[in-house]
Amino acid sequence: MDSQSNKLAFNDGWQYAPAPESTDHIQIDDKYDLFIGGEFVAPEEGRYFETINPATEATLSSVAMAGDADIDRAVKAARKAYNGPWSKMKASVSKKANCCLSFIHHNWSTPKKNTSRPNGGVMIYW
Repeated sequence: MDSQSNKLAFNDGWQYAPAPESTDHIQIDDKYDLFIGGEFVAPEEGRYFETINPATEATLSSVAMAGDADIDRAVKAARKAYNGPWSKMKASVSKKANCCLSFIHHNWSTPKKNTSRPNGGVMIYW
């Protein structure tokens, strides 16, 4: 057998299979702001970046790009929360609160995590 007949022909007949996951069951908002101090806020500099589906190059959403001022606001909000009720809580109470917050965060963020599948081209398993 000669070496020419042993080569794969990549330019002839190779097609991508459809992706096994669809996004039709996921609601993706047109724009996502920053979450600072318990509320969604626009970035100080007003900058957003587009996140795209690499398979189709379609824009999925615009996501807020935090700048230095936004980071300072987030740190101040976190300090305010910590110096408020969080630092005064008993460990057993803060543990329960953190468990509840973790549960809420997981249920809220799971659909958002699914959006990173088409964006990053990677599978996420929970």
